[in-house]
Amino acid sequence: MKMLKKLNGLLDKVDNTEASYMKALETKENEILELSFDLKAKADMLKELHKETLKGSISKETYEAERVEVEKLQATLADMQKEVQLIQEYKTEDVQAVLAELEAESRNISASKNKEMEAIQLELLQAKLSYLEKLREARTKYDELVNPARKLDELKIKLGMKKYSYVSGADTLNMISIGEASYEPLRVEQKEVYDALAYGRIPERLEMAVEKLKNKK
Repeated sequence: MKMLKKLNGLLDKVDNTEASYMKALETKENEILELSFDLKAKADMLKELHKETLKGSISKETYEAERVEVEKLQATLADMQKEVQLIQEYKTEDVQAVLAELEAESRNISASKNKEMEAIQLELLQAKLSYLEKLREARTKYDELVNPARKLDELKIKLGMKKYSYVSGADTLNMISIGEASYEPLRVEQKEVYDALAYGRIPERLEMAVEKLKNKK
């Protein structure tokens, strides 16, 4: 669906916007960290120079030259810290702008989404109907297979040759034998429905049972 594709594109844009700003923020914070270490070392050195200046060991000009350098670093650090704040502000602005566009698009596709949801629900109900119709079809085929034996038993019972018929009905197909005293029920449990819809999980034992019976052919 074209509108859904646009919506997913906007979601990707949010992720990309955040990622690019976070990368810029990380780079800037690393630069600030490095500059902070450098500034501390120079500030400590400036303090020692000030001591020497007071003692007359070095000239005031030498001290002043170093002080100017330290102040430049302090100003640079202050500018970088402002840039960090701006990055965070710009990130918020840009993400909010995309979110506003997302909300507008979400409202636009609301009606289409409802139709798609109805189509999915119909598909599921049709699948349920097909499953039950398949069971009914299996019952008919099963009855055709066992009908001769059932009629033979009925005749023997009528003639007094036996008392009961042990030919089972199609309900015995509720449990499918997959060999070695192992069975797979035809009943679909609510948990299996939930797992398929919520997590996309299909019982592994069912897949194995199907493969096992396929290989017997």
